[in-house]
Amino acid sequence: MSDHKPSCPGCSSAIPVRSVTFELQLECPACRTQLRVPLVYQANFTTASFVLGLISAHVLDVGPHFVEATFLLAFVFALFLGTTIVPLVPPMLEVR
Repeated sequence: MSDHKPSCPGCSSAIPVRSVTFELQLECPACRTQLRVPLVYQANFTTASFVLGLISAHVLDVGPHFVEATFLLAFVFALFLGTTIVPLVPPMLEVR
């Protein structure tokens, strides 16, 4: 498990992992600084979800529904990664 806990780069106050989302509106509860999850973290998360969905669709051999299955499985993996990996390896937040 990572020792890094999300914190505000402005005031260094801790931000609960549950409030760290990929939404556009993220605000420090102490100093009200507008924050965001770095684009690299978001891109890695999206790529990992898509690759896992692609591999799963290939392993399941879904035939003519390969594209649909890939996107459906990518969504399922995004939910899974969002609830397991994000709390274990939270992003370092940056000011928007």
